[in-house]
Amino acid sequence: MRGRALILVAAASILLAACRVDTTLVVRMHASGAGEVAVRVHLDPAARRAAEVDGRRLADAVRVEDLAAAGWRVRGWRRSGGGATLTVSKPFADPAEATRIVREITGDAPIVRTFELEHRDGGLRDTYRVRIDLDAGAVRSGLAEDPALVARVRAAGVDPAAVAAALDRTVAADLRLAAEARLPGSSPQRATPVDGRIDLDASSTVWHWGSVLLALLGVLALLGAVAIVVASIRVQRRRPRGRHSPGARRHLPHEVDEDPTLRLPKGAHGAHAPRRRHGRHAPPR
Repeated sequence: MRGRALILVAAASILLAACRVDTTLVVRMHASGAGEVAVRVHLDPAARRAAEVDGRRLADAVRVEDLAAAGWRVRGWRRSGGGATLTVSKPFADPAEATRIVREITGDAPIVRTFELEHRDGGLRDTYRVRIDLDAGAVRSGLAEDPALVARVRAAGVDPAAVAAALDRTVAADLRLAAEARLPGSSPQRATPVDGRIDLDASSTVWHWGSVLLALLGVLALLGAVAIVVASIRVQRRRPRGRHSPGARRHLPHEVDEDPTLRLPKGAHGAHAPRRRHGRHAPPR
């Protein structure tokens, strides 16, 4: 089912004759990194009226049955401001699947030069990035990739190659292609052709403020603990030590308390001071 999304755009362009069709490739990413790829076709009021000429319905302008069968979600034509929009989308679980979906849209046409999706979970913050580089001049109808359409054209007696060439010219003239990224924490970012190229590089960052707050509290608690330890060490270093420190003097076993009665009066030192007698010189009892 390659190229089906652009086939329906080409069919719309043919049906709308000289009217222009705005077609946007939309990549939407969710917080988990999964998301969806969508193709949005928008008709302005003049294009919508041209599509509904002679009582025709917009629902008949494009075949979408096989898109739904292939896993695409089809949101029918929605009218707004006099115009109408048709959106088809397909979910993806990872960037690799998103790339496959984009290739499914473009088929073999070398439209996509670069398509990159990136989601980084950093714990405190998530970063998202979408990089899309499209060659708007390489858009083709994709008729040759649809065997059913080729069979119908051949059965009608028309050369499929000639029809494909006409469709390609119509697509080139009537199709205005754009790219859009919708990322978490950011408004939609859009790119339109510049010199035939569409270059979109979108990114966003989502902070997990609960985790950031817990991390800050943890850092503050650690700094507080370090400050307490440093203050305790400084107090220990400033405290005096040794015999002269408060409470450092203690009575040793060989020390005795001095008898207050043996204290000499002031100035009673030297030869006039009474001497204590010891040993054999002490008077007999």
